[in-house]
Amino acid sequence: MDCSVLLIGGSQSREFAAVRESLRGRRVADCPEIAAAIGMLAAGQQEPELIILLQAWPSEFDPAALEELRRRAPLARVVNILGSWCEGETRSGTPLAGTTRLYWHQWQAHCALDEIQMAAGVCPSWGLPVTATEEDRLLWAAEHPAPVFLDKGKELPIVGILSNQQATWEWLASACEQLGCRAIWLRPDQVHERLSVILWGYAGDPSEESQLSAVLASQSDRPPVLALVTFPRAGDLQDLSRLGVTALIGKPVRLDELRWHLQSLQGGVERTAPGW
Repeated sequence: MDCSVLLIGGSQSREFAAVRESLRGRRVADCPEIAAAIGMLAAGQQEPELIILLQAWPSEFDPAALEELRRRAPLARVVNILGSWCEGETRSGTPLAGTTRLYWHQWQAHCALDEIQMAAGVCPSWGLPVTATEEDRLLWAAEHPAPVFLDKGKELPIVGILSNQQATWEWLASACEQLGCRAIWLRPDQVHERLSVILWGYAGDPSEESQLSAVLASQSDRPPVLALVTFPRAGDLQDLSRLGVTALIGKPVRLDELRWHLQSLQGGVERTAPGW
């Protein structure tokens, strides 16, 4: 499905590279700031269905300017994509009202899931009314999951969970079981059966890096590694890829995001977000 998009903010930032990639070939108007976007709308140059705000730091966008933008495009929905410096904005900043809030590292999964929803004739997450709260969006996602499932006709995927924390192992194992996977708690000093994916709870400790190296060395066919990182930064994936990490996901983890990553790392769906 095609969708007219108005992109506002620092679109050339490395954090927002996945956003640019997902919109390639689409009808996109790119503005550096809200004032320029308002001028474009006032001149009748654009009628967006979706407005994407690329927010690099807290309070970058003026709420009053956003309201003026809404008056110029009353039917458009607004997605606020937050950069690394916006972590914790709900506690110490002023989140923009009436927007779907996603962190930069969540975009790839959510863009792909929304594409699947629209193809199935289901309202995507950003299509809810502007009055929808974050709780409303979570309930909607739980009640209308995107139809991305692991192939039940095949042998259950084996997900190895590498973490020093039992609590992390327990909730990840429970999530994997809900998604139709078989979970194994990995021990670096043991040889494990062939793994489909490794979920690595990484807290920045060098000993954790050594543990991952040991587990990967025990596998004849190196499996993809999904790292769970607190407050991931744009350069983290590049830095962790030298350790064997394929993709990363931020904490706290949403089940639909985890499901999409597990599916895509096993070749079930495209890792490049298809866009609209």
